[in-house]
Amino acid sequence: MRGFPSARIAVWAVLLLGFTAAAAPPAELPARTLADADIAVPEDLPAGALLIVGFSRGSNAQTEPWRKRVDADAELAPLAYSVLVLEGAPRWVRGLIVRGVRRAVPDDQHDSVLVVTQDGDAWRAWVGFEPESQDAAYVVRLDGLGGICFRHVGTVSEEVLLASRDAPC
Repeated sequence: MRGFPSARIAVWAVLLLGFTAAAAPPAELPARTLADADIAVPEDLPAGALLIVGFSRGSNAQTEPWRKRVDADAELAPLAYSVLVLEGAPRWVRGLIVRGVRRAVPDDQHDSVLVVTQDGDAWRAWVGFEPESQDAAYVVRLDGLGGICFRHVGTVSEEVLLASRDAPC
């Protein structure tokens, strides 16, 4: 490709479009808040929203510290949403989990906790789920167009928190 700069540009354009397309969600991802409101993600969330997504019971070890640290950050706290993907749990277990979370979360945060009971595969694809990291926190920040402008898998740290806050969204 040395002699064809336009070919190099085309390759970069395809790569960039591929990364952009991977960050775009399906038309909508359904969820329900602890306050019993149905919402469509990302459409019903504000620009800059930070989603802390857990796909397993074990992920709570990372999602909970993430949420606590984000709630302590005045700039990010109003934009934080916890997402519990419960699609794989039996229906009666989902009810137990939701009731337990509802009791544990202060009433004023019920609108910022999202429960997902369908389209779990779409959620996994959207956040870049990795089977070997099923117990990790998946943290994404939305740009103004509903795409993802920041993505992290794993534990919270000051460095990663700053990166999420300073992401060019």
